[in-house]
Amino acid sequence: MLKFATANFDNTEQREKVMPVFLAYADRSQKEVPGRALDFKIPKDRDDSTKSHAFEHFESESSLATHHDRPSVQILRKDCAAVGYDTRSRITAIYLHVAD
Repeated sequence: MLKFATANFDNTEQREKVMPVFLAYADRSQKEVPGRALDFKIPKDRDDSTKSHAFEHFESESSLATHHDRPSVQILRKDCAAVGYDTRSRITAIYLHVAD
């Protein structure tokens, strides 16, 4: 089964600062083992260009759970804070989807 998590975030004021941070995170998260993300995409919202959606794909629930304990997530939070972007207050939704 393929598992994926999505985070929808409002990046109105700081898109130019935040996107390089998320792209570096995506690169790191695809290299970490265990808990490696199989794929990571950050498209803009079709209806609102001030919003983006981050999609991370994992091979299992345990990979996703392990991923959140990996250094890449801690680095993401630190790097976002360094550019004035609080991931805890700005990420508006996180979902776990299960696909057969």
